[in-house]
Amino acid sequence: MVPLDRLADLPPFATLPTDVRALLAERLTPRPFKTGEALFTEGQAGDALYFVAAGRVSIQKILDRTKGTSKSVSVMGPGDFFGEMALLEREPRSASAVAVSDGEALTLSAVDFGRCFSEDSRVALKFLLPFLTTLSARLRETTREMTAFFEVGRVLVQDLGAKELAGRLLEVMVEPFEGEIQAAFFLWEAFSSEYEGTGFAGGWPEKFRDVRLSTDPVLYWMAEKKECLLSPDWEADARFASSVREVWPAFRSLLGAPVPGIRRPMGFLVLGHAGAPGYFTAGHRRTLASVANLVAPAFENAAQREERRAEERLHRARLNKI
Repeated sequence: MVPLDRLADLPPFATLPTDVRALLAERLTPRPFKTGEALFTEGQAGDALYFVAAGRVSIQKILDRTKGTSKSVSVMGPGDFFGEMALLEREPRSASAVAVSDGEALTLSAVDFGRCFSEDSRVALKFLLPFLTTLSARLRETTREMTAFFEVGRVLVQDLGAKELAGRLLEVMVEPFEGEIQAAFFLWEAFSSEYEGTGFAGGWPEKFRDVRLSTDPVLYWMAEKKECLLSPDWEADARFASSVREVWPAFRSLLGAPVPGIRRPMGFLVLGHAGAPGYFTAGHRRTLASVANLVAPAFENAAQREERRAEERLHRARLNKI
């Protein structure tokens, strides 16, 4: 059994009537976990629903069983729940849940899950709404990712040069996001040894198109960290000084991703939203990071082709002088 006052602090239970919360408190079981511990593994039979009470849990998909590699698709924190699909469908777990910090989950078994709903109809009415809201949000994220990957794939098969590729990618990346998104692509230029703005979409302001790694802490941060920059409230992001934030457009939410390269990032995808803060989420970051990794080989190939052409032109020029 879980104390009632503890349930009242967690979003899925906070709005429930006290007697309904008491019914659930009798059914829930505390499940402490340690960093690195697997709460369940992909392919395992699903027998319980999990609510994160404290700590963080990574939901991971297996990429290669022989190599033991996997990818984190989301990270759950206090108030989040997971494991609901295996519980509802009675199918094997479609992903693993691994603790990324010490904490505790509250579990509701499949048997108790059914009993709660059959014993008191108010549980179903009040308790299912957060489920439907969360499942709807997750479905939107999946749809956005599928749309982005499909459109990016159509661009990649065109065998474009690096600058053309950057421009076309921005056009298709703006589409899956709802709302007015502004986007820019800063591409590595070998001749200038700098990152230069080579593609813009959504009305990216002209005066913010000359952003270079050597003078801009935002690109430098992503290059050093080798990770995406998610800033739900850019105007109040304490990681950067106000003078840095003023270099960029008047966004309220900012999202950026480095495109991996062999020696350095091939470029940076940056998306901005000027509306209310909190527009970009962890789901948006996963989508952009996946796209950046997907397009990286295409930019490497384009750079190699352009380098070979430059060498051929130089060779011809030398022959003409002889």
